[in-house]
Amino acid sequence: MDIKNSNRIYSISESSDFFGVTTSTIKNWIKCGFLKLENNKITCENLQLLQNDIKNGKLPKLNKRANKSEINKTFIPKEYLDKSNIHDYYKIIEYISTNKLNLKKSLKYLLINYLINKNLLSIEDDKIFTEKKNLLNEINKWNIDLKDEKYFNILKFVLPEHNDPVGFIYQSLFEEGKKSKMGSYYTPNNVIAEIKNNYAKENHKFLDPCCGTGQFLLEFGDIIKNPENIYGCDIDGNAVTIAKINLIIKYKEIDFSPKIFCINSLLELSNDNLLDYNKSVISNNYFDIIATNPPWGFHFSKYESHKLKEKYPMIKSDESFSYFLVLSLKLLKNDGVLSFILPESILNVKIHSDIRNYLLTNFFMEKIISYGRIFKKVFTPVIRLDIRKQNEPNEKVEVINKKNLFLIDQKKWINGNDNILTTNISYKDIEIIEKIYSYNHTTLKENAVWALGIVTGNNKGYLFDKPDNDLEPIFTGKEVLNYKLSKPQKYIKFTPQYFQQVADETIYRADEKLVYKFISKYLVFAYDNKQSLTLNSANIVIPKIDYPIKVILALFNSPIYQFIFMKKFNSIKVLRNHIEALPLPYFDDFTIKKIESLIDKIILDNYKAYDELNDYIFECFKISEDEKKYIVNSI
Repeated sequence: MDIKNSNRIYSISESSDFFGVTTSTIKNWIKCGFLKLENNKITCENLQLLQNDIKNGKLPKLNKRANKSEINKTFIPKEYLDKSNIHDYYKIIEYISTNKLNLKKSLKYLLINYLINKNLLSIEDDKIFTEKKNLLNEINKWNIDLKDEKYFNILKFVLPEHNDPVGFIYQSLFEEGKKSKMGSYYTPNNVIAEIKNNYAKENHKFLDPCCGTGQFLLEFGDIIKNPENIYGCDIDGNAVTIAKINLIIKYKEIDFSPKIFCINSLLELSNDNLLDYNKSVISNNYFDIIATNPPWGFHFSKYESHKLKEKYPMIKSDESFSYFLVLSLKLLKNDGVLSFILPESILNVKIHSDIRNYLLTNFFMEKIISYGRIFKKVFTPVIRLDIRKQNEPNEKVEVINKKNLFLIDQKKWINGNDNILTTNISYKDIEIIEKIYSYNHTTLKENAVWALGIVTGNNKGYLFDKPDNDLEPIFTGKEVLNYKLSKPQKYIKFTPQYFQQVADETIYRADEKLVYKFISKYLVFAYDNKQSLTLNSANIVIPKIDYPIKVILALFNSPIYQFIFMKKFNSIKVLRNHIEALPLPYFDDFTIKKIESLIDKIILDNYKAYDELNDYIFECFKISEDEKKYIVNSI
């Protein structure tokens, strides 16, 4: 964004683009006074003052946040790397960067270099020669000036053997902030090869609707004999140009024009008669297989979001990969297969329940594979989702997690809690969980008050290490232990009018409440009857039903409920909808009193009571010794 016009007023969205942060972050900066306004408007001077404060280290917290996406750095994507002759790559990258060469123009010279190396063209007297008519037509569109010495020198570099050397260099030079904003990360070859080996046949029609530089296209080209059956689309013109040349080199014995198009697939491939470029016509039910790593979290314009919601009304989240899933399933032939690389969050995060419901109720879930973290600088675990275009559920969905194979009946996921797809659950797990849920029970859904801990907006300014007359303890997630809060480490003056986000004070001051750790792989609930304050890493639930709070505390901290949480949700965050799904059995008075007495002992540091309580809860659910061992080993 250009901020040279000192008289211009800037929007929240434009300000977020300038700093490379979300619009919510800009709003928080305004609320906390970091970004000052002039007559309630953002001016050029406002933006420049904050930028200078960040650069000069006056606001280190903002400096860290504003640079989280490292918007001005290039990086080498290790997941895309052939380590042989890596120094040759670095020489090219350094030459282009040092000489500040235009990226688009540099890529075209690199592609010419690549084509010369593959003996598909030659240069004589500043003219390009090739026997391939279609290739020459493609290069003529580039308007290359071979007399520019700085760019011509690119032809002298050695490109190491790699199936996509120019694509690798492009990704290395691509600014990380732009990659993140576009949701664009490229897939390791071994992952694509697995998909190809599972499904591809030589006569298949194949599509990658967001093909990048063509990694999926090249891999499927190992099996598909006719390049006219390979289609790709991408919104990035540079990537499309590279993908075309890659495919021409892949099928070097054939003179053809690659069916790879620079379009917005979601908006231009979503009608009954979808595409007519170079006499290529794509329609619904056209492809045998569609495979891709779609953009995740792509930032759509308001116009695009509006159009997409019209075309894909079943998707409420505005999530890019969900739109691509719906589009691709339309384009598949009946009994065709879709294979997508996706963030693990599609399986269990509430906002994605829309696409889960659409897939579970309309298609045949073939396979889910968990890969963990496979992309550099992306902390989200990754999964592969394979779906067959059949209007029936699969009784034996293959779920592969950490080399363990489970077979799951798809119907077990339908109409469950937000249709969460669990990838670490076996039939034995399901039997145990169903046994627990078989007891007559209630839940906390619509039966509790929920609250986040305090968000100060400036912890360094509001939190203190030592108590004082006007300060009181505040508990963070670190001090939330099973059953009780540990000794506080921070103190605060309760001034809610100055905090960024705060619940009603009556919630903090309730006679009894449960405090739970928000970021956690396990359920960690503490009992509080001292009207304590909590920070946002320690959230609050206050039951509003005739069910003893200490019994809820005992159940939620028990091994049985840890087992349910891990198997049903497999999350690193304890969310409200997770807690609301946990059963609260109707125990008799004797059982309730015994559980409460054991909880009281635990709160008074009677450590023997821990095991006694857990054993008693196993008894309450009639868990056998074998089941008990299985549960304990699982968690």
